[in-house]
Amino acid sequence: MISETDIRSDVATPRNEVLIALDLETTGLDPSHDRIIDVGACKFRGDENLGSYASLVNPRRKISSFITALTGIEQRDVDSAPGWEVVSSELEEFIGEHRLVGHNIGFDVGFLKAQGIATSLSPYDTVDMARVALPRSPEFGLERLSERFGIVHDAPHRAFSDALASRDLFLLLLKMFEDMDRRVLTRMHTLSNSPRWLIGGLASGVAAGKISAPGGSSISPDALTPQSLAGRLSLDYPTHLEDEGPAVASALSDAETETFVNDVGAAFESGGLLSKHFGSYESRSGQKQMAERLARAMAKREKVIVEAGTGIGKTIAYLLPAALHAARHGVKVVISTNTINLQEQILKKDFELVRSILNAEIDADLNAAQLKGRSNYLCYTRWRDAVSHSNHSPIEARVLAQCMTWLNNTESGDSAELSLGRDAPVFSRYSAEGCPPSRDRSGRFHPCQGPPCFMLKARSEALTADILIINHSLLILDRVNGGRILPEPDVLIVDEAHHLQATATHMMGFWIRESLLMEDLKGLTGESALVHRLAQLAISMDDETHALNPFPQAQENVIEAAGKAMRIGSRLFNAIRGITLQSVHREGTRELRVLGKTRQLKEWRDVAGEWTQFGQELDKVRANLSLLLDAADPEDSSDATIINANSVLENITKTYDGLAQLIDRPDENYVYWTSVDTRRDNSDVILQGAPLDVGEALRTFVFNGNSSYILTGASISEHGDFQRFKSTIGFEDSADDLSIDSPFNFNEAALILVPEDIPDPNGPGYAAMVTDALYDVAVASGGRSLALFTSNSALNNAREELLQRLKRTEVRLFAQGRDGPPARVMRLLNDSDRALALGSMSLWEGVDLEDASINALVMTRLPFPMPFDPIHAARSERFEDGFNDYSVPEAVMKFRQGFGRLIRSHRDRGVFVVLDRRIISRRYGREFQRSIPNCTVRRVTLARIGEYIDKWHRREPV
Repeated sequence: MISETDIRSDVATPRNEVLIALDLETTGLDPSHDRIIDVGACKFRGDENLGSYASLVNPRRKISSFITALTGIEQRDVDSAPGWEVVSSELEEFIGEHRLVGHNIGFDVGFLKAQGIATSLSPYDTVDMARVALPRSPEFGLERLSERFGIVHDAPHRAFSDALASRDLFLLLLKMFEDMDRRVLTRMHTLSNSPRWLIGGLASGVAAGKISAPGGSSISPDALTPQSLAGRLSLDYPTHLEDEGPAVASALSDAETETFVNDVGAAFESGGLLSKHFGSYESRSGQKQMAERLARAMAKREKVIVEAGTGIGKTIAYLLPAALHAARHGVKVVISTNTINLQEQILKKDFELVRSILNAEIDADLNAAQLKGRSNYLCYTRWRDAVSHSNHSPIEARVLAQCMTWLNNTESGDSAELSLGRDAPVFSRYSAEGCPPSRDRSGRFHPCQGPPCFMLKARSEALTADILIINHSLLILDRVNGGRILPEPDVLIVDEAHHLQATATHMMGFWIRESLLMEDLKGLTGESALVHRLAQLAISMDDETHALNPFPQAQENVIEAAGKAMRIGSRLFNAIRGITLQSVHREGTRELRVLGKTRQLKEWRDVAGEWTQFGQELDKVRANLSLLLDAADPEDSSDATIINANSVLENITKTYDGLAQLIDRPDENYVYWTSVDTRRDNSDVILQGAPLDVGEALRTFVFNGNSSYILTGASISEHGDFQRFKSTIGFEDSADDLSIDSPFNFNEAALILVPEDIPDPNGPGYAAMVTDALYDVAVASGGRSLALFTSNSALNNAREELLQRLKRTEVRLFAQGRDGPPARVMRLLNDSDRALALGSMSLWEGVDLEDASINALVMTRLPFPMPFDPIHAARSERFEDGFNDYSVPEAVMKFRQGFGRLIRSHRDRGVFVVLDRRIISRRYGREFQRSIPNCTVRRVTLARIGEYIDKWHRREPV
């Protein structure tokens, strides 16, 4: 850390500046409408406290129950408080001409300005400071950061307590900035000319006060040089990343197969390898059965599906035979999953377990690697080029600064290590997305421009790994595009296979956002630095410079065509916006499906006319950009201009192809729709298209080799029948498929409660009764409860009602969205003894508690797909009875997945509450009942739910 002598005391710096830590509590989020109800401020200079101010404010209106639950401020508290006219004069005098400090201080500044208090100096925001100084931090909320660093925060969401915590957090973060090299701080300062880039002023002030660049700086530009970074990555860069020939090994002989299967089976027996190395291991017949079946499939290169119920231990059941097969026979294994959590579990937990066994038993030292798509990895070349410029927006500057501190120690360059939040789309501008492949002297492709390169490092490690772990998106994208990224596996294992159809639908479709396209085009107009630099590169690479050199003209063509495209595109998207908004308003939907009848409308014919001209200009942009790129892209080039231009070219090409398909050449296997994002100021138009049948594509591109193909998951079949699943993913030729039931005694482990007196979900009073039931469940369960919703609005409404009621209990409340993404909500639930978590569709699976269990699981309604969802609607139309033949099976599968959240181990014992009486009142309800294991089931009244839960957990008869 820095010493006192490293900071000058005779220069105005954040350390010796008088500052005001401020926080406000308000009646809502809109400064033009809502009012301030609580003010807290403290004046300080460094560690010296100079005074404080705190007061409630009478807003002269009612405050909502939500605000009362959040802050603890009652209506009677503010009714007796002074009005804003009194508080404002006192506060304005207290602030004076000093600079403000706060957590998300822009919110507070906005309210002060709306209420007549203006500040002249740019404030310091501790959120931005934390994002830059702590780029890997999982959360940036004031309460969580205070907890992490031991900052006293007695009353979260009360203004004075928040102000004091913000001051302490500021001083802690300031020390981190002071410990940075002066050159790093100077570079941060120059990232943006915008006065809204608050970190720029802070970095400048800290840099001015540093006497020198201390040798012990935690972050130094010396660590960010290409040479230093390449050395730290410790990678021998390969000459190419192409396989020399077919990698798939031959099938084992019958005798070899039997030996292999027997050895695998023995490893799962009592006294076998697993129990030998892990004394707590319990042999499970289902796990052994699965492992033996998969071992045979691996040995004979077969296709097979194995459905493994909760508690089977399916990951080890496929990972141990796969690792043993790789160790003995030198085969390549690729494992594809849907969720990052499962990938991390396999790589950091399960593989290490298996690796240690094989290392001890047969002296085999296997290695595993994780590989992701291009957009996940930082491109050092693009980042370095970006930080050399100063015309970035505040958000861009923040992301670039985050990467600056993160680059000091990252080994992977994987954006998953960064806490980007809503800034994630900005990261793509500095990612390896768009890196053009270059050829070596033998004509073989590199996937990147050379070291230092995180993506090349990841792909190199993937080629040498015995077991490669990827996600479904990369698997499908690579195979559909000709397989230039992934090595050909001997064994392909697809876990969480029930997500394969949805992932393929997404990856094979297209998504176009108006603002992103216009942003790309705007970047090419005028005296574009990108196009100008690209043309100069092309000219410099031309061996025969002459007056007829085509590159200056190509540059002019790009600029002219991009300008015309923007003007015509504005008319095109305005026309689509008008049709979409009219239809959405009329039909009460969120999207407009583009059907045959849509194309007959006069307004759509106007769209088609604009597209003809727009497409011509986009095509000119593509052609001239391609000409410049081909000429400017020499062997082993590492110029950021080429990468950035290629990224723009890829985006424009994808947009052109998608628009051409949607407007001009519709495919009968696709569904197309438009929507308008009214949350944005310009009401962004979004155009989408997706294939309805992906089975043929998956069969042709993914499952077409001589490898062993293994699909597994917990919820795949329909009562043991795989035919529907197989047809949707083109896997019809699998044989001897297997469904293994869970080993748990669900009759003893799970109680199912269905209230008979609750209205149908669309009936009057339903929402209020759901809230009442959730309260009773949370209080009676005595531990952790999880409620699953199919609607975000229903979730948020329930949260607002429950906040006030649960405040009188010991139960904490967390809600997905308001309290963070699914992983954070589950972490908060895991860390609490008594809590209720509310989750939407993305929480139905994929994020488990780490050490704890759920006492009660509530499904607020049966998870039918949204009837107006374009993909669902189009697919259901292909059935004679779309509801019973498509909607019900889809909902039943999601219902099974939701139930799977409750019992995760032999120790778990919980209650499953279904707040949807259709499961007992409708004929199709039997399908939902049959889809889950036999449990103790009781039909009850709403008033007795708490009583039954209490008895169940006290192990009394129910």
